[in-house]
Amino acid sequence: MKINDSILNLYTRPFLVATQITLQAKEKTIELFDDNRSLKIDIDGEVELGYKLIKRLTDPGDGIWHLDELKNNDIIDLITYLDRYGWIQDADKSGEIEYQRLSKIYLQVMTDANSWMLDTVKTLNSIDEEKSTRLKKLTYFYFTECNNLISSLKHGHRSYQCLSDIIISEEDSMELLALNVSLRAWQHTSPKTLYLISKVLTNTIENIYEDKNNLLNDDKSIFELTGTEDVLAIKNQVWAFCCLMVKSIEMERKPMFRKFTPKEMNSTSGINAIIQAEAIGESLMNAIENTELLDVINGSVYAHRSAVGVFLHQHFVTITYIDAILSFLRPQLNRKTKIIGFDYLLEEIGHDAHEREACILLGLTEEQIDTFAPLPFFTVYADIIGYLSEKSPLTFCMAILVAEGMPGEKKKIADALANQGIDHEELAVHTELDLSLNHTYYPRKMMSSFPWISGQNRVDATRNFLFILELSQLCWKQLARYAANEKLNDVPLAFKIPFSELRKL
Repeated sequence: MKINDSILNLYTRPFLVATQITLQAKEKTIELFDDNRSLKIDIDGEVELGYKLIKRLTDPGDGIWHLDELKNNDIIDLITYLDRYGWIQDADKSGEIEYQRLSKIYLQVMTDANSWMLDTVKTLNSIDEEKSTRLKKLTYFYFTECNNLISSLKHGHRSYQCLSDIIISEEDSMELLALNVSLRAWQHTSPKTLYLISKVLTNTIENIYEDKNNLLNDDKSIFELTGTEDVLAIKNQVWAFCCLMVKSIEMERKPMFRKFTPKEMNSTSGINAIIQAEAIGESLMNAIENTELLDVINGSVYAHRSAVGVFLHQHFVTITYIDAILSFLRPQLNRKTKIIGFDYLLEEIGHDAHEREACILLGLTEEQIDTFAPLPFFTVYADIIGYLSEKSPLTFCMAILVAEGMPGEKKKIADALANQGIDHEELAVHTELDLSLNHTYYPRKMMSSFPWISGQNRVDATRNFLFILELSQLCWKQLARYAANEKLNDVPLAFKIPFSELRKL
């Protein structure tokens, strides 16, 4: 008989949690006590021997806990029994040390963000008064936005707005649109990100703009870590927010997707809807004409830097894209759609291992892969897909076209890297896997499960799809400019890109 894997392998230093153990020799029983509970154990055989054995179990350092020593079926049965009723616990304290380490990172985010914002405002004040004023207005605007979202959370409300409601004016830049959607997404998935952003904006208003009249909605229950959060993800989200807010003052990237979004559409079948969406998406892509990354790679000088950026960001997107698929699957869907969706999810899970291996082949360490900060548009990309897809399953079906490419479309980035000699067999594994699984046809597969779609639903989903498509092109454009900038490290890190270089991305 073997001890069940779910018993000891989950513990680092298991021990019997009993503050008192009593022996009743005549009754041949041993009783355990801990706080307000007790457990009586009947002993077959030598009671004294059983008592000594149970006493040994209270010591996490006793050799009895080594799996090699657990060859006696009676001991295995006893431990299984004790574990079943909650008398086995873990004496390991390394989790507390790790929690404290993550808490320090969490608190350091505010320090780094405050310092970066201070340097940015000082730089702007000295070179461009108009843009400095614009940043100040945005700081106040997002301070209010964050506090409103936090306040609604305190009252148990999570808001949802469709993209047409989030678009404030024709003057919105892609950065501002991405920010506005991301904040609402983070209210659902990462409220601590909202809290930290609000703290950073409070500091900017009070200590940089010297305005003491704005008080943060300071709720410790939102602020304190529970130990379940991905602290590095929170850090990268705060960094992405700061970057996108500051970048938006350039007013450089006006959205193009709105020009291609039909004002009205007819009701039709799902398969017809996706085929027409493909055509509209192709038109937008042709208008954008984004070849910056291919140009940088083909220039050969920055091919390796580009490869590092490509595989790092693909690794990140592959992991976070799983969350977007789960958001799509969360609402009530018809059975056929649900089955296709879960098939897609199961095929996507684990693909990040291929990009990770590619990063290592390119010379990166495990630590670099785990701690790098995705460029701002990449950070918010999957969050935005997930948020827009949760209320609009059609959006996700169309967004797969962005993630996987149009049917029959070649993987141009992989081909360009291969032409520069970056063609290790392992680097192409994920690309070949996608081709073999025929992922570019999943949108049609999913949409075929919708028998009939109303015209307004098509308009809303098409708008979302085109926004996501344009956002993805900005991701790659930002990466191209980063790779071509020798002043920046090969591996991006949060709060390590000064404003002077950020504005070039």
